Amino acid sequence: MPTRSLMARTRDADEARELASAFLYPQRLDLLDLSTELDMVMYAGEIGPILIADCEYGTDVGIDPGELGSYHVNLPLSGRLRTTQRGRTVDADAGTAAVYRPTGATVLNRWFGDCRQLCIKIEKTALESTLAGCLGRSDVGPIEFEPILDVSTGAGRDWAKLVCLVNDQLRNSGGLIHQPIVAAPLAQGLLTGLLAAAGHPFRALLDEPAQPCRPAMVARAIEYLHEHADRPVTVADLAAHCWVSVRSLQEGFQRHVGEAPLRHLRTIRLARVRAELLASDPHQVTVASIAHRWGFGHLGRFAAAYTARFGEPPSVTLRASRP
Repeated sequence: MPTRSLMARTRDADEARELASAFLYPQRLDLLDLSTELDMVMYAGEIGPILIADCEYGTDVGIDPGELGSYHVNLPLSGRLRTTQRGRTVDADAGTAAVYRPTGATVLNRWFGDCRQLCIKIEKTALESTLAGCLGRSDVGPIEFEPILDVSTGAGRDWAKLVCLVNDQLRNSGGLIHQPIVAAPLAQGLLTGLLAAAGHPFRALLDEPAQPCRPAMVARAIEYLHEHADRPVTVADLAAHCWVSVRSLQEGFQRHVGEAPLRHLRTIRLARVRAELLASDPHQVTVASIAHRWGFGHLGRFAAAYTARFGEPPSVTLRASRP
């Protein structure tokens, strides 16, 4: 699922502008502190409809990308950023992120030299369709986000932690995040997490309790999970298959199954892992290789979940296999 990636460092202003223009937005770059040398470092990677660029310039710069065309969040990890969109200027730092809409003139007035930040570019249609799916609507139009997101506490902090986790994993070329079965729900989590954390006119509707979907739709969803357990599956995919909203599906699972849809998918995948362990030659395969194939990235948590469900560690199952 992750596709384009970049690791680059340059002290040349023209090259820095070209790199950022290629991966983020066409832009003008101005050096604002001529006493300090430019030292731009960028790590960038994509996960589905989201691009995350981990970037710093080493000196104060001003950036003018014009109109973005995408939703965007600048999440400082250190230092400070002053930015203006649609005539409103805000400061972002390690406790606050700047949120941008696709339309309207946008300027990064001063990206301070001590500021390292994650630049999160989100495809417009992907975020709007995610919101529509959550609300059970066909179209929601532009999302009028508030320009500042508090990432020091609550849902904002949780979302920022998820972004940082994904950013770290994108740097690992051999990591599990490069497997679609792992990447798809993470990308969906970033989209729904932003909608749940940031301020916008649809928040009140998202916070309202949803009507649970009927048992027949839950059964249809469970059948889909069994048929697609080896593929990337998100709650949005599942809701679309059942013609219900994401929230209605989630409430239906809680009422009729007693657990969330993706937790039920994990239960199905654990059973598939067990079947594969029992059918495999312990001299030819490892527990880790089978677990990874079924989307379990953290082997310690996987082993604990497997043992709790089946009463024995996965290594014991494999040793007892009869290929």
